[in-house]
Amino acid sequence: MAPSYRPDIDGLRAVAVLAVVGFHAFPTWVTGGFIGVDIFFVISGFLISTILLNSLAAGRFSLLDFYSRRVKRIFPALLSILIACAVAGWFTLLPDDYRKLAQHTLAGAGFASNLMLWSESGYFDADAATKPLLHLWSLGLEEQFYILWPLLLWAAHKLRANLLALALLLAVSSFAFEAVLIRQDATAAFYSPPARFWELLAGCMLAMRRPTAGNTLSIAGAALLAAGFALTTEQSAFPGWWAALPVAGATLLIAAGPDAWLNRRVLANPVMVWFGLISFPLYLWHWPLLAFARILETARPSFATRAAAVAASIALAWLTYLLVERPVRFGQRSWTRPLVAAMASIAGASYLGYLQAGFPARFPPMVQAVTQFKYDHAADYREGSCLLFPEQDYSAFADCASGDADKPTLLLWGDSYAAHLYSGSVAVLGSHYRIVQRTSASCPPILDLEIDQRPHCRVINDKIHEWVLRERPARVVLSAKWTKFTPAEIQRITSKLQSTITQLNAEGLTGLTLVGPFPVWQDSLVKQLYRYALLHKPQVLPARMAFGLDPYSAQLEPRFEAAARAAGIEYISPTSILCNESGCLTRMGEGADTLASFDEGHLTRLASQYVVARFP
Repeated sequence: MAPSYRPDIDGLRAVAVLAVVGFHAFPTWVTGGFIGVDIFFVISGFLISTILLNSLAAGRFSLLDFYSRRVKRIFPALLSILIACAVAGWFTLLPDDYRKLAQHTLAGAGFASNLMLWSESGYFDADAATKPLLHLWSLGLEEQFYILWPLLLWAAHKLRANLLALALLLAVSSFAFEAVLIRQDATAAFYSPPARFWELLAGCMLAMRRPTAGNTLSIAGAALLAAGFALTTEQSAFPGWWAALPVAGATLLIAAGPDAWLNRRVLANPVMVWFGLISFPLYLWHWPLLAFARILETARPSFATRAAAVAASIALAWLTYLLVERPVRFGQRSWTRPLVAAMASIAGASYLGYLQAGFPARFPPMVQAVTQFKYDHAADYREGSCLLFPEQDYSAFADCASGDADKPTLLLWGDSYAAHLYSGSVAVLGSHYRIVQRTSASCPPILDLEIDQRPHCRVINDKIHEWVLRERPARVVLSAKWTKFTPAEIQRITSKLQSTITQLNAEGLTGLTLVGPFPVWQDSLVKQLYRYALLHKPQVLPARMAFGLDPYSAQLEPRFEAAARAAGIEYISPTSILCNESGCLTRMGEGADTLASFDEGHLTRLASQYVVARFP
C-alpha cells in the first residue's frame, strides 16, 4: 500500500538532486552539495518503510511484490544509463577504460557499485571524474539495505517485537561503526553498507511515527541542511559526524509534515515538485555526461561545457521520466520480467566486454600497441612497505634500504614522485650509495604540514626528520608531486618548503637536493598518445610530444628553482631533463613497451634511470 502523496517530499528530492548536480558541475559554488545523497537516503528509508509497514499492518506483505515494485522503479532509468554509457564508451574509451566500464556496468546491474569502487580505491586509482558510473555507488548501497530490511521488518512483526527499538538499535550500531571506521579507513567508511545504513534507518524510524505539523521542525531542518551545505567540504572527514547535518535536517523536514509553512510554500512549489519528479533520472544522467565531457576534453571541462552537460541532463531526465519511467511504472502491462531479462542481458554483455579486455580490435595496430602497455609500478615503487598508502602510519615502513651499510647513505624523501626515483637511484647510484627510501603517498617532504586527507603525514615527516638527524645521510633528495597543489596553495607550500630546508641546513645537514616539478600529461601519457595517433596518424610513435602536456608544471618551475637557490642547495629540474622545445620524452626506446610514464607523470623504471643518470 503506497503512502499518501506528499509534494513537499518531491520538493526535498529536488533540493537533494540539485545540490548533487551543482556540486559535480560547479564544485567551487556548491561546495557541500554532495550531502544531497544523504538526504536521498533519509527520504528513501521513510517512503519504503512506510510502504512496508502499511503492507504488514494490512496483512498483505509480499517480498515478491516489494521487489517487483523496486524493479519497476529502478530498472527503466538505470537500463537507459547503462546502455547509453556502453555506446558512448565504445567510441571514446581506450580498451583498459572500456574494460573498466564493463566492470562498473556489471557492478551497477548487480547493485554492487559501492563494493567495486571500494575495492578499486587507492593512490594510483583512476581519476574519479573519468568514471562514468561512479555515482551508482549510492544506488548499490541503498539496494543492499533493501535486501535485508524487509526481511528484518517481517520477522520482527511476526515476533511482535518493538520495531522502533529495533531500528534505533541498528541505527546507533551503524553510526558507532562508522565513527570508528572513518578514523581507520575513510574510504571504507564512505562505501561500506554497515557504516551508512544508519542514514536510511533514520527515515525508517520516521515512518514509524506520524508526521507532526510544525513550523519549528521545518525551520530547524532547513537550518541544518543550510549548515551542511555551507560548512561541509571535500576536505571534511565525511561521512562521520558531518553526515548528521543532512540526515537530521531531512528527518526534521519530513517530520514537520506537509502542512508546515516552509514545506507547503517552498518545497511543494510546482517547480520544486517538477525537479523532484525527475530527480532519479536526473541523478543518473548528470554524472555520465560530465564524466564523458572530462574524458573528451582531457582536463576539467570548461564552464560552458559543464553548463551544457547540466542542461542536457535535465532534458534527458524529463524525457526518461515521460517516455520510460511513467509508462513502465503506471502502465497496465507487467514489465517486471522483461526488465529483469534486459538487466541480465546488460550484465552478460558487460562480462563479455570484460573478458575481451575492452575490445582492443576497435583500434589500429599502433594504437593497440600503446593501449596494451603495462607496467607494474608496485614492485619498483615498493608500494605498501616503502611507499606507504594514505592509511598507513610510520610503523608500516620496512627496512627500505638497498646497498652495503658501509656506503654513504642517499635518502629519498617525499611522496610517490620520490618513490619513482628509487629504481633509477639503485641502478645508477647504487655503486656509490646505500639507497634509503622513506616515501608516503600524497605526503610531500615538508615539516609541520597538516593535510586533512593524509592524517599521518605530519607524524611521518617528523619521524623521518628524527631519522635524518640520527643517521646523517650524505645526500637527501626531496621530491614530490608539486603540481597537486593549486595556485592558491602553492605560496604556502613553497614557504613551508623553504622553512624545512632552512631548518635542515641549520641542523648541519649537507647534500640537500630539491627536485622540481615533473612534467605532467593531461589524463595520462597513454591516452595522449592514443589521441595523437588518432588525430595525426603518424607512422611511428613520437619520441617527444608537446601534445597533451599540462602547462602547470612548467609554470611552477621558476618558483621551486628560486626556493632552492635562496636556500643555497642543489636543484634538479626534471622538466629540463625530460623536455626541450620539441616537447617531452614519451618513450625511452623504440617500442610502445618503453613508455616514460604509466599514468599522468609517474616514471617507469627506464625513465627513472634516464632521469637519475642526469643528476649532478
